[in-house]
Amino acid sequence: MNSLRFGITIAVALGAAALASAQGQYGPPREYGYGQPGYGRADRGGGPAYQIGVEDGRRDGERDAYSGHSFRPTHSGNFHHADRGYHREFGPKQMYKDAYRSGYTEGYRAGYGQGPRRRR
Repeated sequence: MNSLRFGITIAVALGAAALASAQGQYGPPREYGYGQPGYGRADRGGGPAYQIGVEDGRRDGERDAYSGHSFRPTHSGNFHHADRGYHREFGPKQMYKDAYRSGYTEGYRAGYGQGPRRRR
């Protein structure tokens, strides 16, 4: 058991040293963009498009639930435009929009389901 811990510790230390060396030589790794992990929903942590979509969707879903609207995640201007927070460095805009809409739909579903209902 101790030798396993020691082996894991050494592997982590060597990996961290290699990463630090690569960053110093070539700059920080590209975190977002086409083909990069974290661009969209694939890793569930999401990239900026997905996260912003979740936040916007949750807010819009709560608002619709409170105002008595039916469940309608695709009727929002946020869903249609889907480019809030986009920067060129993130890669192709359409991929950003796809990831945003995926996050938006999930956020809307959560916000609509948890939002307070206005009594009429």
